[in-house]
Amino acid sequence: MGNEKEGIPMDLLSYIDKAVEILQIGHARSLNVLLPEPYLFTAFSRSSLRRKYKSGTRINMDLIIRLFSLLLVILLLLLNVASERSYTVTINDQKDYKKLLRVHKNVLILFSNSSMDKNNQLKKVIKTTVEAAKQAMGQGTVAQINCNSGELRKLCKKLKITPKPYILKHYRNGEFHKDYDRRMIAKSMYRFLLDPTGDIPWDEDPTAVNVVHLDDSNALRKIISGGKPVLIMFYAPWCGFCKRLKPEFSAAADQLKGKIVLAGMDLTHRGNEIIAKQFNIDGYPTLEYFEGGMHKFRYKGQNSKSGIIEWLKNPMEQATFPSLEEEEISWTDTTTEVVLLNDDIFDEFIVQYRSVLVLLYAPFFPKFCIFGCSHCKMVKPEFIRAAERLKTDGIDGVLAAIDATTNKKIAERYKVEGYPTFAYFKNGKFAWKINERKEDSFYNFMKNPVEPPPPELSWSKQSDGAHVLHLTAENFKAEVRKKKHALIIFYAPWCGYCKRAKPKFFEASKVLAADARIVLGAVDCTVERSLCQEYKIQGFPTIIYLSYGKNRIDYTGEHETTSFITFVESGGQISKPQSPIPEFDFGNVVTVLDENSFDRIINNGNVFVMFFSPWCGHCKAIKPAFHEAAEQSHFGKFAVVDCTAWNDLCERQSVKGYPTFQIFVNGVQHDYSGNRTSSDFTTAFMKVVASSKIDL
Repeated sequence: MGNEKEGIPMDLLSYIDKAVEILQIGHARSLNVLLPEPYLFTAFSRSSLRRKYKSGTRINMDLIIRLFSLLLVILLLLLNVASERSYTVTINDQKDYKKLLRVHKNVLILFSNSSMDKNNQLKKVIKTTVEAAKQAMGQGTVAQINCNSGELRKLCKKLKITPKPYILKHYRNGEFHKDYDRRMIAKSMYRFLLDPTGDIPWDEDPTAVNVVHLDDSNALRKIISGGKPVLIMFYAPWCGFCKRLKPEFSAAADQLKGKIVLAGMDLTHRGNEIIAKQFNIDGYPTLEYFEGGMHKFRYKGQNSKSGIIEWLKNPMEQATFPSLEEEEISWTDTTTEVVLLNDDIFDEFIVQYRSVLVLLYAPFFPKFCIFGCSHCKMVKPEFIRAAERLKTDGIDGVLAAIDATTNKKIAERYKVEGYPTFAYFKNGKFAWKINERKEDSFYNFMKNPVEPPPPELSWSKQSDGAHVLHLTAENFKAEVRKKKHALIIFYAPWCGYCKRAKPKFFEASKVLAADARIVLGAVDCTVERSLCQEYKIQGFPTIIYLSYGKNRIDYTGEHETTSFITFVESGGQISKPQSPIPEFDFGNVVTVLDENSFDRIINNGNVFVMFFSPWCGHCKAIKPAFHEAAEQSHFGKFAVVDCTAWNDLCERQSVKGYPTFQIFVNGVQHDYSGNRTSSDFTTAFMKVVASSKIDL
């Protein structure tokens, strides 16, 4: 084994010294964590070996164990590096590049040139892209191309890409889309891959640095109780009105910095649905004003920087839900026809009457306005008025109320899970629960108490869905990754459109059941909320196509068995008709737009556009009024876009449901969400055109 010195082979000593030198330079910290104290690098030094093994001593098992440990650590490091790299795709030649763009539809490529990396930036960027690739797995692909190596140098030159030392480019459906223009952190890259065509998230917008961005209820509570007045804009990323208000809101925040806090909160973010319910927010954007730790008013001013600043000088608009700034008057301090119950007298009272409706409530406390039951406070006067009407009209029935937060025995017995809860008792026994909120509804129910229909069963419990794979957050990715073709419907059991689509979807699943490459799946979004949020489901039903869990394509075709089958068998392809189907033939008075004509038409004149889908019942109902408005209009064109034919165009216009209406004046967009009669259409069109002329 070569020369020996002091009984230790010199070749072995040299090998160990070299290995230690390399590992100490590159991975010392990792190895010190992995190895127990006796096997740290110092144990392998030449001097330590000399001290341990005197002249003439043979290499014993201790040295062998040490060598084995060293090799094991090297192996672990290599495996760790390999696993990190496996999240990203490394391109080695032009064939790899072409295959990548052919197979993957949503790709972020890091082009790099290590020879120009003077400040060691590249290593950090590569690490960031690996982390982003981990998070985006199944929804986007991250790849790396070294423009300083062999054949790839020619590829970069051909693509006219000169990284200094790096540049990130995004490719969509095999074509270059845009240069990556977000922050160089994994979270931003991940969010970009989830929605590469969407706007930059508001919290990353450099013009919104003085807007406080709230992630959850804890952040909301903290800022409200911070001492300064706060105006919060509750928004949704896809909302067109929100997009137009954001720059005005940000500009107002810049001017009011240090005086009043302006904040933004995305209510579509996971876990924020409860905030929308607490503040009765049913549209976006909604602006709420807080002062002294309490809610004061809903903003009703102009959607402009000057309007916001002017309103905040003297915020006096009346709140849109009852007196949240005032303490609720206790039921015990109120004289009404509603009987107040407690645990002790509840059973005795119920058996005395043939028909009793009980409100199980939680009191409202304004200092806890984020969590108190404002719905209970709003329903209270409705319930009281209904009780008075029942007595006046001599109807056999009693309304009662019980505080379920202090009378826990009754609350637990009747499984109160939210407030308010209404329990109906017939002949002294619990019959059923109802879900009413208005005076007339309570009154009519007590006149003729009828058991409400049972809640719609989840599709997984319905026998005709045997061939549909019912998916959850736990099994979704594992199941869809197995299939070349997966068609998934995200639904809510109560959704009317979902109910109509269900039998057609189920029938398609039966027809395709024998094909092992295909699966039709369903997700109940009332149960699997986190999964539906992950896939950005904004309405029901939403149907998407996936191939091996990737390359999402949203389905916008008809809700028919044959359409589902054709779409999934063709790998998510849908034919593009040149004109609307006969059912939506508006004749000559309405202009039919497509991807080629849309920009040209809306940028030259006044155009009222309806975005529709042939299967949409509301679209069919609105068609006559839209046609009549087009015949009467003297202000410009009325036009339609079939979103089943021109899905990309509708995505670009942020169309999230049907019908969607947008008015354009020389290319400037105005969203319309008013009433849907011919006179409303023409009046709105006239006002938008007139106001645009005044602005000019």
